[in-house]
Amino acid sequence: MCYWNKRTMEKKTSQNVSEITIRRTLHSLGLRSCVARRKPLISPANKEARLAWCLEHESWTKNDWAKVLWSDESTFTQFQQSRTSRVWREPEDEWSLSCVSATVKHSPSRMFWGCFSRKGMGPIVPLHGSATGATHVEILRKYALPTMKRMFPRNNGLFQEDNARPHKTKVASSFCAEKNLHILSWPAQSPDLNPIENLWAEVKKKIRNKKKKPTNLAELERDVKNAWKAIPKCLIKNLVDSMPARIQAVIAAEGGPIKY
Repeated sequence: MCYWNKRTMEKKTSQNVSEITIRRTLHSLGLRSCVARRKPLISPANKEARLAWCLEHESWTKNDWAKVLWSDESTFTQFQQSRTSRVWREPEDEWSLSCVSATVKHSPSRMFWGCFSRKGMGPIVPLHGSATGATHVEILRKYALPTMKRMFPRNNGLFQEDNARPHKTKVASSFCAEKNLHILSWPAQSPDLNPIENLWAEVKKKIRNKKKKPTNLAELERDVKNAWKAIPKCLIKNLVDSMPARIQAVIAAEGGPIKY
């Protein structure tokens, strides 16, 4: 019903209808005006691939998902970017520095790579410079492989990463094959299936809620690392254990976006 507007209503009733009448009618139907959820664009081909992947993994249990090392990159900015905030204030404090949400057009930022499994948090690594196949191989060599060996000493674990270009380069694929790093296949445009996205959101929330904001990139790195290490064990377990529910949600949505 999100497509209803004045023109649609007039076409349905063959009458001139005021916007107030439209709003009242929609409210009476239980509809509310809401900010649209932000989700990656999922093409028909992506929907088909997501649905096929979920059907393939529908029978996986929580124990199966516990054998996956989840990984991803995420960018953190020093200053707040285009985000709505709420404050309690007196009317005369509308423009007080303590009551405004300051933004900048080009905030200093840092990208991080991180990984985790149901067994616990892996390392979080600040990335400097451009991401390439060669730099990704160094991440795999220095951090992913040692973490896989530590968490899955019987070599029965799977390594998950998305389809970002550096991950799919020939040099990265050759390295994974050479080191016998077992990769979990992954459908494109599927951050809602990756529980590490929820960890990134938790870390960013902790950074936003800090009273003392980072004044430079070094402080930002410190704050991100501290927030990452402070992720509670119960959250880690709950996120991984949510995988069967995510799978079922995508199947119910026929490959479309889900709430996670």
